Amino acid sequence: MKKYQANDVVSYGVYASINALDIKFISADGESLGGKEQASYFKIPTALMVIAAPLIGGAFVLFFPFMIILMVCTVPLYYFIRLITVNAGSASEMVVKNVGHFTWEPMTAYLNKRKNLGNVPEGKIRKTPEELKDLEKEIAERRNKK
Repeated sequence: MKKYQANDVVSYGVYASINALDIKFISADGESLGGKEQASYFKIPTALMVIAAPLIGGAFVLFFPFMIILMVCTVPLYYFIRLITVNAGSASEMVVKNVGHFTWEPMTAYLNKRKNLGNVPEGKIRKTPEELKDLEKEIAERRNKK
């Protein structure tokens, strides 16, 4: 079989390239083959195309429903798997970034006596020793009444 290169001027017929996975139909003598750069083509005989055309069409008719089912099932599956892997990757990246970078230190917070307790002003929380004694007496009186 004679090989033709891309962009060669060829005669009427069907040309196929195995390495470029390309088929070209030339409708008149003297047309350029075109195609992908550095692709080699060979001419498919007309008799072979007449025999192969119904076989290729029949295979398409038989397998088309399976192709549709396969596409309908695999495309959502692909996006579902991608969604899981992307979210798992994001979560694992977040864990890796945050390991060892704790911002809350419970022992330091407990032992820090000078730290203000929330939004309450310090003067209202602190009691004088006399006020504390008065409160203790009031608590004792209420316990005795019960």
